[in-house]
Amino acid sequence: MERRVAVKNMLFALGATVSASTVLSIFGSCTEDAKTGWVSTFYDPSEIKVVHNLVDIYLPKTSIVGGKDLNLAQFVDMMSQSVLDEEKQAEVKLGSKVFIARFEEKFDKNIANGSKEDFEAFIALYMNVPKDKEDKVFQLLDTPDYKLLPKSEQQDYLLYTFLTTVRTYSFLGFYTSEIVEDKIMELT
Repeated sequence: MERRVAVKNMLFALGATVSASTVLSIFGSCTEDAKTGWVSTFYDPSEIKVVHNLVDIYLPKTSIVGGKDLNLAQFVDMMSQSVLDEEKQAEVKLGSKVFIARFEEKFDKNIANGSKEDFEAFIALYMNVPKDKEDKVFQLLDTPDYKLLPKSEQQDYLLYTFLTTVRTYSFLGFYTSEIVEDKIMELT
């Protein structure tokens, strides 16, 4: 339960740094673009497939809508393009490349052929870690200049930057969605 509260607080803090009008504008575009054949502006096709899968894993459909139902991959794409500075954009893009390379190496297949189960197993390797490893990841992400890290740690930094960016924007989109807000109000 403490982790859930921490994630919620983190999202509210992030929301405070990004104007509400920006988030609402981007979120509104997502639902409109879904009907018209949306094309990613930030991620390339293999990367957006990863984002779609991550959104579905982070926010699966339950008694309320899931991330896929809310077109959150589009929201993540648009937020990454509109909100991140150029340096962070470059890190996120490099991180997506690390993700794809490691995924393809682990499963010996192209990412386009990866199943939901493959993605879930792969994400578990990096996100379901013991507390001591989690602390090391957060320390790594606090590094002011990742290029000064040893090569293996640079790759981990980039991978976790990508994963946490997608997760943060997925949750931000989810909790700022009118559909989710209405459903939460019904439940309380």
